[in-house]
Amino acid sequence: MSVAIEGVKGYEYQYKVTVLFALLHCNDFKSKLYVEKIGSEDITFIDENHNFIEIQIKREKNNIGLSSIIEWLSHFQERSSTNNLLLRIKDEKSKCLFITRSRCNDEALVFLKEFPLINSNNNVISQEVTTEFKKELKVVKFKDTPLGIKRKAFCNNFSNKLNKSEIKILIDNTLIWEQMEEKKIDNEILNCLNKKFSIPQSLSDNLYLKLLTIVKQGRDLKVDIIPDFKKFISKFKVSKYSLSENYINRKEEDQAIEILENSNLLLLTGISQCGKTELAKKTANYFIDKGYNSITISSDFFQIENFFNKNKEEDKIIIFEDPFGHIKPKSESNYIKNKIINISNSLSLNHKLIITSKIEILEEVFTTDKIVENFISLTEDDNNLILDFWIKFSSKRNINIEIIRTVSEHIKSETQHKIQVGQLDYLSRYDSNKLKSKSLAELITIARHNSKDISDDLLNENYECSKILGVLSTCSDNNTGICINDLGFILGEDDMKYSVFKQTKIIQILNKKITYPKYLKIAKIKKKFKKSIGYFEERGFIKMENNKLLFSHPNYFEVGRNLFFKKSYDDQMQNIKYLKKSIVCISPNTTLFSCKQLTLIYNRIDIRFRDNIKEIMFLANNSIYPSVEDYSSINLINIIGDINSEKEKSKIIDIINRGNTDTDQLIGTIMRFHL
Repeated sequence: MSVAIEGVKGYEYQYKVTVLFALLHCNDFKSKLYVEKIGSEDITFIDENHNFIEIQIKREKNNIGLSSIIEWLSHFQERSSTNNLLLRIKDEKSKCLFITRSRCNDEALVFLKEFPLINSNNNVISQEVTTEFKKELKVVKFKDTPLGIKRKAFCNNFSNKLNKSEIKILIDNTLIWEQMEEKKIDNEILNCLNKKFSIPQSLSDNLYLKLLTIVKQGRDLKVDIIPDFKKFISKFKVSKYSLSENYINRKEEDQAIEILENSNLLLLTGISQCGKTELAKKTANYFIDKGYNSITISSDFFQIENFFNKNKEEDKIIIFEDPFGHIKPKSESNYIKNKIINISNSLSLNHKLIITSKIEILEEVFTTDKIVENFISLTEDDNNLILDFWIKFSSKRNINIEIIRTVSEHIKSETQHKIQVGQLDYLSRYDSNKLKSKSLAELITIARHNSKDISDDLLNENYECSKILGVLSTCSDNNTGICINDLGFILGEDDMKYSVFKQTKIIQILNKKITYPKYLKIAKIKKKFKKSIGYFEERGFIKMENNKLLFSHPNYFEVGRNLFFKKSYDDQMQNIKYLKKSIVCISPNTTLFSCKQLTLIYNRIDIRFRDNIKEIMFLANNSIYPSVEDYSSINLINIIGDINSEKEKSKIIDIINRGNTDTDQLIGTIMRFHL
């Protein structure tokens, strides 16, 4: 690739080198980098420990000898005859790096540094090198002007005073990157954007140009360019999938990558809790590091097809989680299978789809029928590997040594239906004080708990804490998180209906009262809820990611769903209030997610509360967000058979007749009205 930029002739190479150095060495953006800082060189780099590296960028192509390097080191500050680079390096105030297209000859090899390293050298300096260094410094040429004469006198005097140890400091702290051709710089920058910063290949060129512009502006304004680098990179960055803190490398990782290198579809299967989702995320992250674009894990065909169909030239990867069902098989499993096959056949090789599904569900639905060619079963059968997982998990937690030993002995003796990775992870996070009195049979039962068992345990052992999981299951899952501000509103006292029309839609739009909603006050999460959130973060049920809370695994999402319903009358009414508030919060993602849960909640909830859920469905149909309004229509159509009120039936029929884009149509109408 060749990136063309506008600028003063001769500076293009310098701008590109500056971008490359910034990307390579501004770790976590805690460093500072200036372009042509007054009193310094082409680039001034200050790391997080306040160490200085002054960088000169050399465009000539002649081979580099000692005389060239001494000439470069003898660079003075503008109009100065006393402040030069040699002095700053000798006093160890700075190191110096020369970046050049040229090659070093033998006498300059002592300065050579392997790209992209910037640590000081540790050379053995001979008397010959010392003599030659001082000799070259004495004959450095300057213009025959009063300032040039003073500079020459300074260098001559400097040379006379240099001792061997000072020359060693100068040589060790003078570094050269050689043969840095423009094409190499372009490739290294794009590679760094892809692999270090997870920028998709399709966006890398555009971001590269923006970074070059930042460098040019930084040169003019004499400001640190790193804050702007950080801001723009964060805008373009694709978030990698977050792995469990307990993730341990699997032997199947290389196989999964190899399959996807040569095809576009991979099925990860195995019994419950064998680690399918975590390996799927680890595999996807490998491709994201190579510049692939991605979005959150999906269970929605439309989202997957839409993702792949946009910008088809871009490299993309996505995880399709439990398409045939998580707890039990979906009735439309054969239809889903055919859709997967059709998607796979239509995908190009640069589009990758990872599917996860429990083997129990696949076997129940498809018997001996093979779903796809490329699959890996993650059911672990090797006692030694299972034991290794347990030792690593338990070593991170405060687990009694006797419990570790007891479970270890059981693992060694298992011959069938062996305990799996996720189950051991769950056991290692269990309340250690409650494990102490458990027998081996009880410990293994805890480890093998399914979502129903876990929710029953929580109700018995920590009823108060369990409430938060029920709330979270209505507004987030293991793919879609909820922002802390939105959760604060849902759990708080503010009863404003922020994201629904307060009047009829047409009146509110005509009166120009449509504005994007904003909370009157950011609600802080109460102490009791914070305690519950902390409890479940510690247990590994939920996690914080990009200021959002989400479930760490589909199994724990199902636990939350169970807990939403297993409450007293008063607590169930409180949960319904939280559900209603999630429909009217300001986040379109949260309101849509909650809206999509309403039919399931209606069908599963105690019949006494169905009218409350129906009321929320009608409320959602008045949402300012078209996607929520559309889905609310689907919810109402799903329950129309249960409705006895002719008035409510008529209202639903009116919704069906007007179509699912009422808000869009009204906004379009009003725009034409104002025009």
